[in-house]
Amino acid sequence: MDGDSLLLVEDFRSPGEWKLPSGRMELGESPREGVARELEEETGLAVDPADLTYFYDESGEPVEEQYMVGIDYAVHRSKTTGTVEAGSDATRARFFTPAEFEASEHVIKYTHVDRFGTDSLEWLLAEARQAIEE
Repeated sequence: MDGDSLLLVEDFRSPGEWKLPSGRMELGESPREGVARELEEETGLAVDPADLTYFYDESGEPVEEQYMVGIDYAVHRSKTTGTVEAGSDATRARFFTPAEFEASEHVIKYTHVDRFGTDSLEWLLAEARQAIEE
C-alpha cells in the first residue's frame, strides 16, 4: 500500500480484471518468501520477506482435487525497492485508491468481493493499514 492506494495488477488471462499481486508458492518457500517473489515477478517491486505483515487468510472450495488457501500480507511502499511495472503474470500494474478504481471501468477479480461486495478495496486498505500500524 502507499497512502490511500493499493497496488493492483491486471490479470494477463483476463484483460480488464484487476487483482492484488498473487500466486502459488514454490516447493521449499515460506509463505512470506512466496509473497515477496510473486510481488517482484508481477510488479517489479522487491521486498524483504521479513517486512511483510500478515493480515488475513481464507480457504477456498476444492478445485480439481486441490485445496486453495489464501494468505494476505501487507507492506508499505516505502519498504520496497524498484519501479512499478507489470511483470510476467500481469499486463499492467499500478496503485489505485478505492475511489479511483470504482470510477474506472475496471473489474476487481478477487475473492473478497464475494464476501465484502464493492467495498472490498476499502476493506482491504483498512485491514492492511491496521496490520502495518500495529
